Amino acid sequence: MKKPNTNCRRCEEPFTEGNPRTRRKDWCICVKCYNLYQLNWKKDNPDYRALWNARAKVVIPQYKEKYKTIVFNAYGNACSCCGETIREFLTIEHKNGRGGEHRRKRNFLGVLIDIIRAGFPPEYCLLCMNCNWVERKGKVCPHKLAKLQIVGPVEGKVA
Repeated sequence: MKKPNTNCRRCEEPFTEGNPRTRRKDWCICVKCYNLYQLNWKKDNPDYRALWNARAKVVIPQYKEKYKTIVFNAYGNACSCCGETIREFLTIEHKNGRGGEHRRKRNFLGVLIDIIRAGFPPEYCLLCMNCNWVERKGKVCPHKLAKLQIVGPVEGKVA
């Protein structure tokens, strides 16, 4: 078995509390040398940000679509209130009412990843935008009211 390096391969300083190894252990380079390497690389490649942004404009929508398909399939590909199945109308509902806060912290792709990592928890569901907007305003969705009226009045919930 190969013995792990205890010194930085650039400056030969030992890895210590004051001179830690980078997160990638296989690089065998200290944080100071890595930061210097990054600065030099950015000077030598001034257009790296434009190239990265161009790539991100292609790749990120692909990931969003992939993860959105996984999440929508897990939650049934239909509005849990009215049964709407047109994908463009469907949205993810946070049943605890903290969807905006979650999205501001993580963005939409991050929310999808969180749902997948959590194993599709029951505090999320799919709603069409109509049902979502009504519930966001704190009212009862007309689809639920219609179902209650068909079944009959339940403890004064139907006007």
